[in-house]
Amino acid sequence: MLVFLCFMLALAADDIVVTTSGSIKGIVGSNYRSFMGIPYAEPPVGLLRWANTVPAKPWTGIKNTSAFGAACPQRCALPPLCCPIVWSEDCLFLNVFTPRTNGLKPVVLFIHGGSFDQGEGGSPLYNGANYVAMSNTVLVTFNYRLGALGFLTTDTGLKGNYAFFDQLTAMKWVRDNIAAFGGDPKQVTLVGESAGATSVGAHLVSPLSAGLFVRAIMQSNPFSIPMSDKEDAEDRSHTFARLITCEDPATQIQCLRKKTPQEIITAQKAMIHLRLEKMIQLFLPWTPIVDGDVIPMHVLDAFVSGKWAKVPLIIGNDGSDATMFVYGAKNASALTLPEYLLVLGLLFQSDSAKVEAQYPGNLFMDHRDLMSQLGTDYIFTCSARYIVQQVAPLGIPVYTYMFNHSMSWDGWGPEFAYCNGKPCHAVELPFQFTSPDVHAIANWTQAEFTISQSLIAAWTNFAYTGNPNKGPMTAKQPLMWPIWAKDQQRSLVFQTPNIIRNDLMGQKCDFWDSLSKKYHFGW
Repeated sequence: MLVFLCFMLALAADDIVVTTSGSIKGIVGSNYRSFMGIPYAEPPVGLLRWANTVPAKPWTGIKNTSAFGAACPQRCALPPLCCPIVWSEDCLFLNVFTPRTNGLKPVVLFIHGGSFDQGEGGSPLYNGANYVAMSNTVLVTFNYRLGALGFLTTDTGLKGNYAFFDQLTAMKWVRDNIAAFGGDPKQVTLVGESAGATSVGAHLVSPLSAGLFVRAIMQSNPFSIPMSDKEDAEDRSHTFARLITCEDPATQIQCLRKKTPQEIITAQKAMIHLRLEKMIQLFLPWTPIVDGDVIPMHVLDAFVSGKWAKVPLIIGNDGSDATMFVYGAKNASALTLPEYLLVLGLLFQSDSAKVEAQYPGNLFMDHRDLMSQLGTDYIFTCSARYIVQQVAPLGIPVYTYMFNHSMSWDGWGPEFAYCNGKPCHAVELPFQFTSPDVHAIANWTQAEFTISQSLIAAWTNFAYTGNPNKGPMTAKQPLMWPIWAKDQQRSLVFQTPNIIRNDLMGQKCDFWDSLSKKYHFGW
């Protein structure tokens, strides 16, 4: 009986943490603790809508953090477990998952994806209970403002990058508070997938983020889709203002702040802002803004010039990353040869014939799969290799990978049925987080447990040591994952079983490198 009472007292002590804003009460499991829906900033409403993030004000008493907070406003069309049930402008919450072990552990700070207009850090997909118990790291996820609410930039006074400041505020919260949860603020690895990886790239470039993380992982960063510059963003705002009927410069900001979140979402979804010289940006219209100050330059320019936070990196993508976007744009019918050639002409202009020679079509085929492979190579794999080529000569460790396994279960849902049997965009996330919510609906094979364990081991070891091969976790199928070097260009391919490949997509990437920067990197 005495042992039981001591155990219950230990649980009670573990579920209370004192933060810089006040005390919180979370959930204690047998081998993890979770604190969800922690306010890290003031609600961005009223005069704080389209304003830089204000850290959360102190509260009295003990705040209950046993459930995820509301997501940020959005119209979500993502696969199962990725779309929020509840959203609100009062959405700047973060979530901390920690193992029940002693001592300070490395911190994995994850930025969710969703094209900068969808998703949430509080998704069941990112439930970190199993992850932290396996990895003995602390996991932090969080929400940030989305779409026009996060990135609108006008020539009437709105400077944009509000979502970037949300992210920055969450990073500073981790610096100031994570030790109270058992996390080491000097051992933060910044991780992002898709739009989250684009965000990681922005933090690698921004001087405001310096010192807030010591390693970075970019998963499926669409490097060939550039972030907007100030001129692009302001030009886009004119279209948005017309759609939402706030065109008068004298009253524009007041008008915008009177609109409901639903009106803002409706306007941004109706907006098609087309610039022929930057067609590729149609796929990612809302992004951080390269303003010369908060984000001084495009990520590509920063890596080429060496003006980025020189930290160890993992960079990679999924084998069919572009499939979701190609089929999403053309899901109802086949992509004919004339349509395929038109897309190539719009995207690559005078180089379209060269591209078509590398990815030839014919009159009798559906070109969606071919366009998907082209898009994966162009937008993800080969632009990432170009970035890696800039890093390797500096002597900074950089590891490259491709996740090439398809889920054995239908994890995509009816709207994304075309992804069944393919390693589509974000396919690695169920294996990366091994969420209890995913396991509740999925029938994993033993090989998939092995892939998941090897992925978590690599990411965990990297968070501990900057080397995915060296750390506390040993993969069930251990492979020595070499640092990328120009003479071998070796990458880890996650599949069944995992393999090391030399010169991954080398011939195709050599082709993309041969084109002018304008077409290769979309700007």
